[in-house]
Amino acid sequence: MRLWLAPMLVACGGSSPEPTEVRPSAVVEVSAELLSQSWQVAYASPDAMGQMASQASWGAYFKKDYEAALGAFDKGSRGLGRMHAELANAYRQAALLQANAIEETYGEGQLREGDPVETDYLLGVASWVLGDKDSAATQIQGVLSSTTGVENLKQSAQGWSADSLSTPEWMGMTEATAGTLPSLPANPHYQLPEQGGERLVEASDPALSLNLARWHEEAALQADPGAAGWMNPWRLPGEAQADALVAGSEDLFLGPWMTAGDVALVSALAASTDGSVELAAFQDSSILATLLVSCLSESVDPECVVDQAAGLQTQLMRAMEAAAGPSADHAMLANLGRVGVLRAGVRLAHHHGDEQSEGLLRVSSLDASTGPSLDPVFQISMAAWDTGNRNSQRAQDLLHAQRFSVPGIDSIRISLNALSLRVSRDAGDGIPMH
Repeated sequence: MRLWLAPMLVACGGSSPEPTEVRPSAVVEVSAELLSQSWQVAYASPDAMGQMASQASWGAYFKKDYEAALGAFDKGSRGLGRMHAELANAYRQAALLQANAIEETYGEGQLREGDPVETDYLLGVASWVLGDKDSAATQIQGVLSSTTGVENLKQSAQGWSADSLSTPEWMGMTEATAGTLPSLPANPHYQLPEQGGERLVEASDPALSLNLARWHEEAALQADPGAAGWMNPWRLPGEAQADALVAGSEDLFLGPWMTAGDVALVSALAASTDGSVELAAFQDSSILATLLVSCLSESVDPECVVDQAAGLQTQLMRAMEAAAGPSADHAMLANLGRVGVLRAGVRLAHHHGDEQSEGLLRVSSLDASTGPSLDPVFQISMAAWDTGNRNSQRAQDLLHAQRFSVPGIDSIRISLNALSLRVSRDAGDGIPMH
């Protein structure tokens, strides 16, 4: 399998990672039975990996080339449903990034003299994405009663209601078709006139990202009616969860979640921020729950999560070798498990409102991601988090790196560009941006 992995890892800009050192006394031992349920153990043998590697679909996914993967998976396959679901997740996170950027550029305390009156519309869409639909309706209606001359924006504003998202004609959205990509409108979506001046401000509409997420969700369900479960860990604030994902080893292949129980856990953690999820309820089916339960007391212990992640990497390698003998692939497969623990730790901290631990674990997750664990959905979610913290530079870098995988990045970046300019102007000459 080294011949398959070597060129792909080079293409992905990473290499097969070595296990991270961990304090032995800190490690929770996962039962052999639960480890055996992981997709890593199911594909531990060179023959099993070779069978997957020979498929153009999984080869394209390894490189996170979604366009090629969509064309290679069989129509009506669960794999095709997963590809569309992951793109839907990426666009959800893109919409969240844009909403954070708009709030940090034009929200409370951020408006500047001369900002376009149409920023109320952008703030309304941002409120919608962030789950405050009452504020969204008020802000969007305010634009309709103004004297704006931006025709596309007026068309967009007229399309919103309390329960439905705007899909104006200028977006050119067609019916979802599994195995394809939708067409994209030209950028920028709007040019907004500043008040009292002649300058036009470029703007992009998060509603396009929302529509792209919906398009890919519909395509995912065409391919696999059970694919909605893939989107549960990445739902936007206030968005309802779908039925739990039913998934086997092939369905989970090359992903950060090792068992269907892991997906159920991170979905539950993503559904609220009230600290109500009991990890013990998932321990029989989730490797992640088994490990993370030791890291939670009054708050989440990020050092413990890092230790458990590294410890699991070692345990997975031992389990794969016991099942199929040594293989050059095992370190890469085990690192996907390690990254899964770190990302689940992020979810656990967010669920408990532990912002400091969430931030530390996000950075640890980012640092641990290499090769096939460089997941566009997580990378864009990290950019969205950075944007909410006015860290526009790293957000720009993270977003730019996903232009190969997620079509439409240039549109999304327009919202971030506006924040970058605002942060730069606020910082003043000679003060570095971070």
